[in-house]
Amino acid sequence: MLVTGLPVPGPVLGMLLLLAWLLLRGGVPESVGRTADTLLAHLSLLFVPAGVGVLVHWERMRGQWAAIAAALVLGTLLTLAVTALTMQAVARLKPGAETTMDEPPLAAIWVYLAASPLLWLSLTLVCYLIALWVYRLGGESPWLNPVAVAVGLLIALLVLTDTPYQTYFDGAQFVHFLLGPATVSLAVPLYRQRQRLRTLAPPIAAALLAGCCGCSRSAR
Repeated sequence: MLVTGLPVPGPVLGMLLLLAWLLLRGGVPESVGRTADTLLAHLSLLFVPAGVGVLVHWERMRGQWAAIAAALVLGTLLTLAVTALTMQAVARLKPGAETTMDEPPLAAIWVYLAASPLLWLSLTLVCYLIALWVYRLGGESPWLNPVAVAVGLLIALLVLTDTPYQTYFDGAQFVHFLLGPATVSLAVPLYRQRQRLRTLAPPIAAALLAGCCGCSRSAR
């Protein structure tokens, strides 16, 4: 944050401001809800360009792969354990009305992009669609996470074609740009589930703390 100097990402601050506005307003405007639902329907896609960025630190990762792998495994196990307890608490609650949304036709977007010169943006969407198909074909196994599979496919393409990451990002940066607005849009489901969040505040706080600890260990 350039204004406050606090280590808080701008999109996260925007999410908090939007949530505060929704609470003060007492409802979600239809246009805001529709936009948020559209962005969040494909939130995982927006993480793909950032994930491919591991190529920039490939040499460092090769030299410290053991420490990074240990931090990731320990952090993941801790997060899964706390999240499982949180899910058990959620399951005890009476299920409320779920918000339905119509997902935009992602295949139609690809038809448009295929006729344009935006090669790496198009390939990002194609690799994500392939990863999503593999994920569903594999029974939605967590080992076939579509983000991880898409990132792996794109990294392989970049390595095989000897393409710098910056060249890839120049084409895929539009997808990455949407990650900020999508983060802000998380305020909408948080507002819709505010009653449940109040009830589950302690286990959710524990899960967030475990996730932050896992991320800090990975960063080291």
